[in-house]
Amino acid sequence: SFMDRKEVVNIQTWINKPDIKHHFPCKEVKESGHMFPSHLLVTATHMYCLREILSRKGLAYIQSRQALNSVVKITSKKKHPELITFKYGNSSASGIEILAIERYLIPNAGDATRAIKQQIMK
Repeated sequence: SFMDRKEVVNIQTWINKPDIKHHFPCKEVKESGHMFPSHLLVTATHMYCLREILSRKGLAYIQSRQALNSVVKITSKKKHPELITFKYGNSSASGIEILAIERYLIPNAGDATRAIKQQIMK
């Protein structure tokens, strides 16, 4: 599957791609509390998480790739406004089925979530 062989990419090259609308340096936060320096990149249709490869400066793994139209919820905690949770899934008549949850620590998270929500609305 897509996640088995993680693609290695040059972060700067990706940030400079013409279809990248937004770029947010961040940390991906795992359930365990581990944090990974990452970059959220938003195109017209998708959100990508690039995880920095600490041993290889300037390079990153494509950690996740989610369609914006699969974002069912974006939440943050009052006490930790920079910790953002994205829930991905399918919404149907019977309700919302959550397929994936990702958490990111994003400086100036308000700007990031606003930008991402605007992109989803489009």
